[in-house]
Amino acid sequence: MNFNGAVTLIKREYSNDAYGIQRETSTTHTVFCNVESITASEFFNASQTGLKPEYRFTIYSFEYDGENIVQYQGERLNVYRVFQRSKDFVELYTTKDA
Repeated sequence: MNFNGAVTLIKREYSNDAYGIQRETSTTHTVFCNVESITASEFFNASQTGLKPEYRFTIYSFEYDGENIVQYQGERLNVYRVFQRSKDFVELYTTKDA
């Protein structure tokens, strides 16, 4: 597979500090990916649930660790669906909606 882009995967985690206050921490890492448009059927199915799909990113499976935010070209996108394409690749379907 030829990768034609790069994305930053962002994982948000929450934990309590020493005073019991919940704090958010984020971990990020940038990976190479294949950027593709959403298919018409994917757009239709997602729009029925109120989502507005933007992109489909294909990355290596070993690089994905449950991140739910993708940053692409300066824009943050939410991952609404993950598809294991093969044992080596995973597809991340994203939307702008928070």
